[in-house]
Amino acid sequence: MRANVNIKDCKFAGTGKKLISFIAVVLLCFTQTGCLTILENAFPNNKTIQYLSDANLDRLENTMPIRNKDCVINHKSMCYSCDTTNIEGRIRTDGFYYYPKIAVDIEGNQFYEHGSDDPFGEATYRIAFYTDKTYCSSLWMHDSLFNAAEWGKFEMHNDTIVTECFVIGNANTPSYGIHDTLLAKSPDTLILLSRNPVCPEYDFFHAQHYKIEPNGKFYFVPSNRLPDPKKAWIKRKKWFWCDEDEWKRYKRELKKMY
Repeated sequence: MRANVNIKDCKFAGTGKKLISFIAVVLLCFTQTGCLTILENAFPNNKTIQYLSDANLDRLENTMPIRNKDCVINHKSMCYSCDTTNIEGRIRTDGFYYYPKIAVDIEGNQFYEHGSDDPFGEATYRIAFYTDKTYCSSLWMHDSLFNAAEWGKFEMHNDTIVTECFVIGNANTPSYGIHDTLLAKSPDTLILLSRNPVCPEYDFFHAQHYKIEPNGKFYFVPSNRLPDPKKAWIKRKKWFWCDEDEWKRYKRELKKMY
């Protein structure tokens, strides 16, 4: 039989009440994005806080109107599944490719002044491929490791690579997507054949993003600092997956990873 215990009779009743109050404050804090950001910064290696933060961002995205989000999602042409692709000898996945020229906007104004010989430069444009067909771009360095905001998928057709990557915005920043076609001239050199916005009705891509001329070359650099594709934010999104059951299995595995 289950015993009825009165907390007042416990030796640490006062401590228990304080603990309950503390837990209530923490739970309330977890509903606030700003508070989670503070906790992430204070405890950068805490997987529980990171998982709660990601879940909180997902919840906000689902409840808050975000400009251009529906247009980007409705115009995507590729979906993700848990399969691999045979790219051995055609492109490399043990590092990243970088674009060595100065990035400009659609009107030809320079975004950054940076050297063309520094693949690890702060403003250098970088892309990376993974064996499970995950793709990321605009890699940036943080605490000696790369992060990426733009995540998506790629397909390989002989020596032609087709990619789609996305950024889902927020209340202040619209969403956008990029559709690239590249030629694998060699495993170490890619040539951009075309670059277009996923959502043609909105020109945020043209106004804000890198403009890379057709036939622009990307060069490979080995690196073990790439972000983990298993934790890419886009894989938490059901709309990114071809099969809903695979997405649900991934969500279960994601909890174990954290």
